[in-house]
Amino acid sequence: FVHPDAEGCGYGSRLHDAMLAWLRTQPVEALWLTTDPGSRACGFYERKGWLRACFSESGEVRFERRNA
Repeated sequence: FVHPDAEGCGYGSRLHDAMLAWLRTQPVEALWLTTDPGSRACGFYERKGWLRACFSESGEVRFERRNA
């Protein structure tokens, strides 16, 4: 998360895009991450093209995407 005062300024999107750019250089086919259900992050990742896959053992939402 970015600080609430910085929300909506594009910092999170730029960090996310930089992360994906770096991951594309790595020999990894699939990516995944988790976050709390109902968090602001859920909508953010869905807007960024991540797909909800399942819930983790700890109850977090697991998102996945191909590393293309």
